[in-house]
Amino acid sequence: MNKSAAGHPVYLDRARGARLTDIDGHEYVDFFCLGDTAAMAGHSPAPVVAAVTRRLGDLGGASTMVPTEDAALVGAELSRRFGLPAWSFALTATDANRWAIRLLRAVTGVPASWSTATATTARSTSR
Repeated sequence: MNKSAAGHPVYLDRARGARLTDIDGHEYVDFFCLGDTAAMAGHSPAPVVAAVTRRLGDLGGASTMVPTEDAALVGAELSRRFGLPAWSFALTATDANRWAIRLLRAVTGVPASWSTATATTARSTSR
């Protein structure tokens, strides 16, 4: 993340819509990272800011890993749009893995799971 095609990194100060401002006050049209989720609605769209503020400030429970009423509403809308009957949401890869383990336990009837810690190293060689 600390490399740039221009030879110097851009350190973010703020981002709104399709624009970034770096810590030196330079404003950019975001070609750096809009390829991710910000490409759908820009950085910090007002409805998302309001929903996150409500959840964190008023309702709490952002990291409980249980669904909210909003999840049911969004799932129903996704089902209507795409025709798939069931949806699950995860905030992180860890949440997604936990959900997958719970699903597998429910399907297989196995009451517990185990895991091992392993490390793999990817190596490349050029010839």
